[in-house]
Amino acid sequence: MKRQLVIIGNGMAATRLAQTLAARADGAFHITIIGDEPCQAYNRIQLSPVLGGEKTLAQTLLLPAQWYQQHDVTVRTGERVEAVDVRAQTLRTTRGELRWDE
Repeated sequence: MKRQLVIIGNGMAATRLAQTLAARADGAFHITIIGDEPCQAYNRIQLSPVLGGEKTLAQTLLLPAQWYQQHDVTVRTGERVEAVDVRAQTLRTTRGELRWDE
């Protein structure tokens, strides 16, 4: 049975952590990434070219949507973590409660 792992934050570091865990743990986890931005993680360094019309936001995404599906990673966008209960291994977000193992 896969263990539930939650990553709070949906930036470059969180994405890299999910990639590393997916590569090293070989399917041991279902990973949930929670971030308050409305889309998947993107290269923030490339934001200026997006605002300037030189690139689309899709061109700056760190990983394609298929990668998340293939590696059992759920990205919960537009959601903010409001409280974490370490003892109960639960967290409360703007959309509800979530339990984790790791």
